[in-house]
Amino acid sequence: MISPRITEIKKLFADAESAIKLYERIGLDNIISAVNELRYAGEHILAAETAANPDDCETALLRAERHCIRARYDALESTIVTLLEQFGAIRQSGISSDEMMGIFPDWKSALQKAVAAQKLIETGGAVRDADPMALKAAIDDLLEYRYRLLAIEPQIVAKRNEIIESREAQKREKAASIAADRERKARNEKIVQDRQFLLSFSATVSGSLIGLLGTLIAIYGTFPEFRFLGMVVGLVGFVIFTVASYRLSREFLVARPGEAKSAMKGTTANL
Repeated sequence: MISPRITEIKKLFADAESAIKLYERIGLDNIISAVNELRYAGEHILAAETAANPDDCETALLRAERHCIRARYDALESTIVTLLEQFGAIRQSGISSDEMMGIFPDWKSALQKAVAAQKLIETGGAVRDADPMALKAAIDDLLEYRYRLLAIEPQIVAKRNEIIESREAQKREKAASIAADRERKARNEKIVQDRQFLLSFSATVSGSLIGLLGTLIAIYGTFPEFRFLGMVVGLVGFVIFTVASYRLSREFLVARPGEAKSAMKGTTANL
């Protein structure tokens, strides 16, 4: 004889099956764990029907009851978790809460419901302590907001694309600014190098002229004092010419390696 508790277990079985169907109906993947729990429950119900004595029947029904409760909880919990993931996907899309509220004014209220549902499954404790009605109420709240968000999905996608384009534009603007700074720095450095080159070149010419003048005075000077002065002037001109030539060659070979290589190639080709 089947225990009167079979009616209660059938109700639990039906509740679990309904939760699984809800999970599947909203377009989510199959829930394997809950389905397996119902399969185990069915096996124990069959065992109860064929039990040889009332004690074995009662034991089988108790096990079936536990599997039904577990199946119902797994289906409800998985539905909440998956719905929360969809809310999380919106939050991770880069759209701020203020921007989202411009599209969906009840966004903060939806987040509050999501937080409450999250706490519900985190603090529910053991399966036997979980309130199935509270879980169902949380699912109803999340589903309501989910359907409303689906209705404005094109606006959400447009806002996300707008944010992405804005970030890309900022990156391009930053890259252009960096390139402009580098170009300006290179241009300023070129101006400084050109000035140094002109100064070195002018000093080289001046040193050679002063050295030549001093040499002429030292050679053709009428008085010994003039010849001595010419030697000093020539020496000064030689020093100026040497230092300026060194700086000129350094400027040409070190500061302008590209131009130096081109010049050397041209000289080699002429030879």
